[in-house]
Amino acid sequence: MKFSIITISFNSENSISETFHSLKTQSIDNYEYLLIDGGSKDETLTIASKQDHISKIVSEADKGIYDALNKGIKNSTGEIIGILNSDDTFYDENSLQYIADAFDKDTDCVFGDLIYTDKNEKVKRVWKGSAFNQGAFKKGWTPAHPTFYCRRSVYEKLGL
Repeated sequence: MKFSIITISFNSENSISETFHSLKTQSIDNYEYLLIDGGSKDETLTIASKQDHISKIVSEADKGIYDALNKGIKNSTGEIIGILNSDDTFYDENSLQYIADAFDKDTDCVFGDLIYTDKNEKVKRVWKGSAFNQGAFKKGWTPAHPTFYCRRSVYEKLGL
């Protein structure tokens, strides 16, 4: 299965190198990597231009985070789509493998725990994933989007 990993950014020069490194060091490499940038005025795009694992860079003004995410989804080609924000990193080098292992023929989406840290990597908060309950979305529950991986077919069926 091929992943589409989307990073959205805007003036992210202070954190995006770690994000790029986090994906590049994953134990599996069956992915395309899209950078959707909101027209950064700092060194974000210069840093990105030196990354050989970025498949596509789109840099233009957008209407906010969801517009940028939707651009990434529209430009992606992988079977599984996930988000790695410009100040996020994977937990370890096997994170994509864990995600791939969680998908079977009957699984449309997976999500997990999210650890919030400060710039010194001190843990500030942990969002604990739980078992999905039917009807949870209707009640306002949503998984943490940096941990959410979903089949392209779901976006094709339900929309962006």
